[in-house]
Amino acid sequence: MAIAAWVEQVLNYHDAGQADRQKRVRYRIRQGMKQGQRRILLAGAAVGFFCVALGAFGAHALGDMLNERARFQFDLGIRYAFYHGLALLGAGLALPVAARPRQLSLGAVFFTAGTVLFSGSLLLLAVTRLKLFAMLTPLGGLCLLAGWALFVYSMWAGRASGEAQ
Repeated sequence: MAIAAWVEQVLNYHDAGQADRQKRVRYRIRQGMKQGQRRILLAGAAVGFFCVALGAFGAHALGDMLNERARFQFDLGIRYAFYHGLALLGAGLALPVAARPRQLSLGAVFFTAGTVLFSGSLLLLAVTRLKLFAMLTPLGGLCLLAGWALFVYSMWAGRASGEAQ
């Protein structure tokens, strides 16, 4: 943070005319959201890391062991995990400007759960060929949809009431 911006923030915070209780609460909330933002960004980075690692494992170690359908399932699982790792990174970056940050954080939880359930079940189904894992895929898909719905709501919600600019 630039020193001038920090000084301005401190002066505005301690300005007697503007330092009412509501501003202090908002300031504390903004400071506390940094931890949640870091967690979301960490989750997105971890998903990206595992996508690259599992993609390399699938391409090199599994090679010809998977039939065409299993290869498709494996690739689809990796692709959707990667997309939602990027969505987690986007949610983490968007958290400070979201009209409803709590809903965006909840959306990130749904993205994470959906990625584990949807992509994880596809990867396990491709490798083990156990149909039991196929039952988890729709639940993961619903979690991913809920994550996207919460992402949209969290960014758009303040528009109607005039909160977001």
